[in-house]
Amino acid sequence: MSELKRLALRYGILTEYTSYLVQEPNVVARPMPLRAPAPEAQVGADAVERSRETRKLSGSLSLDAIVVTGMARAADSLAAVPGGRPRSLPADRWRLFVWRDSVWTDIAHSDSLRVVSVAAFSDAYLALVRALPELRQAVTLEPAVLVAGRRVSVKIEAGGKTEWASGELAKLVSDFRQ
Repeated sequence: MSELKRLALRYGILTEYTSYLVQEPNVVARPMPLRAPAPEAQVGADAVERSRETRKLSGSLSLDAIVVTGMARAADSLAAVPGGRPRSLPADRWRLFVWRDSVWTDIAHSDSLRVVSVAAFSDAYLALVRALPELRQAVTLEPAVLVAGRRVSVKIEAGGKTEWASGELAKLVSDFRQ
């Protein structure tokens, strides 16, 4: 404590230990608090508004919410054509996924594509991965993943198809690739 007083006096720093040693006449000094500042209010209208803003930001794109599968560089994945739409790239080379609404979504997916949902680890899922081996890396993303094909997207999630009807898987594979 004596070393603290000595350094505080030498450099003119007010502390709880030196505040009574004010040496200048007619100067009122207050010691600086050594405790941490109080946390922001966690209740009330301001806290509710901060929570809403945080939720809005959680839906925005950030680099920690992007996954690249395959062999391409991440910088190439961000290239876009005029109009702001992602360019089409060969599906067998790589895919870029963003986190949207609790689903890893292939940036090549558009709302115009039909979506087929398949239950993860079901018989339909296993047959699908055997029929479309290019999905093997993408289906490892959890809790759900949406992979775009040429004319259809496949969504792997907790719910969805557990079995394929006759010819349904072959049609899906054809629509996915062509």
